[in-house]
Amino acid sequence: MNPICSLAELNENLVPFTARQVTSKLIWRAEDSLNIEVLQKACSYIIDSASSSSHKIFHAERYGGSGIQRNGGGARCGFDGSYQ
Repeated sequence: MNPICSLAELNENLVPFTARQVTSKLIWRAEDSLNIEVLQKACSYIIDSASSSSHKIFHAERYGGSGIQRNGGGARCGFDGSYQ
């Protein structure tokens, strides 16, 4: 058994959703960001069902349980396999 688990391996805990690419402006980044253009291109997406722009599948975390609500998925942020 591999003790190191990546978020991408937790499919049963993640809910897929489609987001559409948009033009954006970077307003903040960590000083150690390696490639700003790659980061911006990977993360410039919104949920807009009326848009016909290119899309990407992100995954939202599931949350909830008997002690809180059974919501099934947060979509507070999306994970694309590399960025969250």
